[in-house]
Amino acid sequence: MVNEVKGIGANWGTQASHPLDANIVVKMLADNGIQKVKLFDADYDTLRAIGKTRIEVMVGIHNDMLYTLSTSTKAAEQWVSDNVTEHLNNNHVNIRYVAVGNEPYLATYNGSFLRTTFPASSEHSECSIKAATKNIVKVTSSQAMPMCT
Repeated sequence: MVNEVKGIGANWGTQASHPLDANIVVKMLADNGIQKVKLFDADYDTLRAIGKTRIEVMVGIHNDMLYTLSTSTKAAEQWVSDNVTEHLNNNHVNIRYVAVGNEPYLATYNGSFLRTTFPASSEHSECSIKAATKNIVKVTSSQAMPMCT
């Protein structure tokens, strides 16, 4: 049986004791044929560096931001403006998805994000419509996959 690979992706987070320069990481991704990347946050320098490449991007919203984004339309609009619209329009980043939360339904969180993830997604969707990115950027939430034994 032969399977065809449709694309190779990578996860990239910026919380590290010794972070690499974003320009170096983007070059490494491109040189290795990486076509998609999930960013765990919307780091400005990371997004700017990935701009003008053909790499498709999923930008993540931290779990600690879910409450604010779920309760404040103004905060959600500002987040979209700063982290999506800015990079689509000015830095030419190929943002395809926004991941609301990082595996917010994990059992280890004891349900602490259950009441904020969907409202944050809803607020983000409304703000995306206003920002005219609805047809370009889709809203999702990343989920943990159980390991099979």
